[in-house]
Amino acid sequence: MMIHAYQETYLSRAQTTLGDAFDYSINTCHIPGPDFIKLFTASSVSRRMENGEPAYISGKSGIEIVCDVILESTGKQLEAEPQENFGRSREYWIGWAVCYYQWFSARNYRDIFKVLSYEDLTSMYYPFTKLTLQNS
Repeated sequence: MMIHAYQETYLSRAQTTLGDAFDYSINTCHIPGPDFIKLFTASSVSRRMENGEPAYISGKSGIEIVCDVILESTGKQLEAEPQENFGRSREYWIGWAVCYYQWFSARNYRDIFKVLSYEDLTSMYYPFTKLTLQNS
């Protein structure tokens, strides 16, 4: 039996948070995906999420996660205007799926992103959406 850093009841919230963080950083702040991944994995935020710290898996929003990552990694406050996006972009689903995989496998984000680049994850998105559309 696999021991996870936090209970499955918190998983959905953690996935939503990381999905929102990816979406906000890439689509609103215009940080290239590979750059955000580098900043995220270098920050303590990724380790706090891996360890199941309540503030990071269920307390903070995706926007707050991005602000923490940017401040810690660059020493600068984020200048993009915070705005919620209720749509589900490709970038959202990438963050959502990676969060699930991290929880399920208990691997750290740094190791996951060593094997799966942002480009790899992006290329995986469209075959699944085309399959879904064909089955509709």
